Amino acid sequence: MRKIMTTTAGAACLVLGLSLTGCGSSSGTSTAAADCTPAHAGLETVNAGKLTVGTPVTPPYVLKSGGEISGVDAEIIKEIAALECLEVDWQEVTFAAGLQSLQSDRVDTSMGGIYRTAERAELLELGATAYRDGVALLSKEGYKSLEDLSGKKVGVIQGYLWNKDLQAALGNDAVKQYQTSDALFSDLKAGRINVAVFTTAEAAYRLSQAPSDGFVSETFEPTEKVKATLEPGQVVLPHPKGADAITKAFDEDIQTLISNGRIGEILSEQKMDPALAGDAK
Repeated sequence: MRKIMTTTAGAACLVLGLSLTGCGSSSGTSTAAADCTPAHAGLETVNAGKLTVGTPVTPPYVLKSGGEISGVDAEIIKEIAALECLEVDWQEVTFAAGLQSLQSDRVDTSMGGIYRTAERAELLELGATAYRDGVALLSKEGYKSLEDLSGKKVGVIQGYLWNKDLQAALGNDAVKQYQTSDALFSDLKAGRINVAVFTTAEAAYRLSQAPSDGFVSETFEPTEKVKATLEPGQVVLPHPKGADAITKAFDEDIQTLISNGRIGEILSEQKMDPALAGDAK
C-alpha cells in the first residue's frame, strides 16, 4: 500500500536543513476551478487537493519564467490537474532529485522528459506513454556516432538513462555529468566540453536559443553499446511504486489528451512533431 504523506514532510526538510536537491523548493501553484467535477473522484495525492510535482527546469520539457512554469511536460500536467480538479504544487528539484523524491513518496509525479526503462519500472509506476523522443549530439563539429566521441569530452545530465552506457564505452573520465541542462549547455558554449548529449527535443530547443553559435544537432546513430539510441524513448510521468489509483487516473487522462489532440497541440507549441504524441502507432 502506498503511504500518503502530509505537509509535515516539507516541515522536516526545513528543520533538517536539507539541500534543494534533496527536498526541493516550491515554485508556486496552479489553482483548480472551484466548480470542478474530477474525472476520477476521491483520488488520493501526497497533499490533499494538490498535485505535488517534481519540477526540474529542463527546457523544453520544463521552463520557468518569473514564477510561471511551462514547457511540454508542465502543460500536460496542467491539463491532467484540470481534469482532476487539483491545484498544482510545483516543487523545484534537479532531474535526479525528482526521481529520488518519487521513490520516497515526496511528490505525486515528476517531469523532465523521463524515459521508460526496465530499471525505472522496478522502482516506480511508469504509466502510459505521453509522447516519444530521441537522443541527439550537440556540437560544432557535427558528431553523429559513438566512434566520433572517442577521445572527446562528453557532457550529460545527471540521471539520464544513457549515462552508464556512455561511461562504459568511453570511460568515466571522458563523461562529465551536470545537474542541469543549463549548466551543460553553458560548458559546451564555453568550450569546456566538446559535445553535449541531449534528447532531440532539448537539442532543438538549445539551437533555437543560440542560432548563431555554430552548433549542429545530429541524431545519435544507433549502437548496441548505447541502448537508448536503438529506438525513440517513451516519455512518461511516473508515480511512486504502489500508487495504483493515481497511475490509472493519469493513464486514462493521458489517453483522453492524446485522443482529443491536446498533447499533439502542446508538442507543436514547443516546435516538436505532433505525431510523436502517445506510443508508436
